[in-house]
Amino acid sequence: MLATCSNAVRKPMVIANIEKYNIDGMYAYSNAEWNKAEYFFTKALRLYQGVDNQEGSLLSYINLAEVTLAMQETSKSKRYLLAAKALAKKDLLKGYNSRILLLLSEMALQKNELMSAEQLLQKILPEFIGNQVMSKPNEIQLAAIANQTKIAFLNNQNAFLWTQRYAHALKKMTNKNADGDARLLRFQARLLLQKGAEDKAELKMQQALSLYKEQISRVGIAGTLFELGQYYRSKQQWNEAQAYFLRSQLVYEYLKNDWKLKRIASILDEVENEGKLMHNRTINSQFLLKTKDERRKTKDERRKTKDERRKTKNSLIFD
Repeated sequence: MLATCSNAVRKPMVIANIEKYNIDGMYAYSNAEWNKAEYFFTKALRLYQGVDNQEGSLLSYINLAEVTLAMQETSKSKRYLLAAKALAKKDLLKGYNSRILLLLSEMALQKNELMSAEQLLQKILPEFIGNQVMSKPNEIQLAAIANQTKIAFLNNQNAFLWTQRYAHALKKMTNKNADGDARLLRFQARLLLQKGAEDKAELKMQQALSLYKEQISRVGIAGTLFELGQYYRSKQQWNEAQAYFLRSQLVYEYLKNDWKLKRIASILDEVENEGKLMHNRTINSQFLLKTKDERRKTKDERRKTKDERRKTKNSLIFD
């Protein structure tokens, strides 16, 4: 029970501890300190379970799923989401189902199960007429549109339509969404790359990077740096590509994203080998051109010598 003391409301210790763990967990999550966030949310979960608080337990499972998805530990995410899904069957907690479906779709995306992700998203996406969203979307629906747009690019199908839908939904949001604006710029950059407008695409990516830096969104920063590395790699500008991959690697090291770090390490080896191969090809090409020029020069000198001999012979004859 709540007690009063000197006109101040005093909460039971367990409630105060739960609130502290949740605040600490949210702070750690916002700073991309995944292990700390998992620790604090687990503590909160244990306390909720200790007082049989079903809604609190459900929220803790959702928070833990968010954290482990950020860490790309899908086996843990699956366990937390299944527990959350079981609790959300109760009438009073059914309102959390859309959030659970969104996280399940993100887990499927990480596992490259695109069809499964798309089926989950169909249950929470808002209605559209063409590229227009029919009603103002909430945060979960906006994230669902973003996920569906990612799938459109991965499937190389309707990417332009879904980018337009995402842009329209973003405009309808009440609160300014800098992360959403940056995500839109990255989608637009992909479309521009498909059209061959490389300079405009690179500008969009740089604008997205600036927005992420303003928000100190490390996940966004790392992802955009990686995409810039891929962009310069496609242009065979090896030094620039390597520089962006290395910058991305440093951010992912902070995030402790082992999967991304392994991928970048592999790509850096490939970029180095591609750069060396191109360098060797350039040297070989230059050598061949030089050899060809030398052969032409030698041939010209021989012709010149032959002409001089003929002239000398003719001179002797007429003399």
